[in-house]
Amino acid sequence: GHSRWISWRAFRHFAAVCTRHGIQIAERKSNFPSQVPQSWAGTNTDTSGGQVSATVSEKKWQKTKDCVRQLAELVRAADAAASPGSSEAVRVPLKPLLSIMGFLIYVVRTYDWMTPYLKGLNNVINGWRPGYEDGWKLTGRAAREHERAQEEAERDLTTGSHTMMFRRAHEENLDEVVPVAVEPEAPSTVKVFDRLRRDIKALLELTSSE
Repeated sequence: GHSRWISWRAFRHFAAVCTRHGIQIAERKSNFPSQVPQSWAGTNTDTSGGQVSATVSEKKWQKTKDCVRQLAELVRAADAAASPGSSEAVRVPLKPLLSIMGFLIYVVRTYDWMTPYLKGLNNVINGWRPGYEDGWKLTGRAAREHERAQEEAERDLTTGSHTMMFRRAHEENLDEVVPVAVEPEAPSTVKVFDRLRRDIKALLELTSSE
């Protein structure tokens, strides 16, 4: 529209049509029409200059750079503390990795080009889980073989096993005891894989701009 009022009326009509079709649009969460609107879901959009661009606030960008540097420092410190020539995997604390990943996932909603470089971090965070090898989730034949091995282990499970708990069956037979698998507890530290080191190098370069 040629005015703020006309544009707003057009949006209200659009919202009403969407509502009639079962699509909820909350007007209270909408901004007035603008080529430079307020931040929405952490993203600043700009349609001036004949093109659409999306950025994050300066504060959020600075925190992104801080998170990448913190990640790099965690791995650097772990590598420095490792014994020369040792065959043991380098390990880093899991808790700060979860915090860093939680924030960076929020950032990639605006900068999707960062997504491939979070794979190494994801591998390290989840690499301790059953069904993973060198940080990568098993697929195909390897995954099926792993599942069969787990099933066989569960069948051979004894009462004293620490990976199972027991609960009573329902009303039909209260004396029957049914084994239930328990999710293994997350470790305090996790292994570092080379993919993370390569991704950190790329992220440091990509976030070096002011």
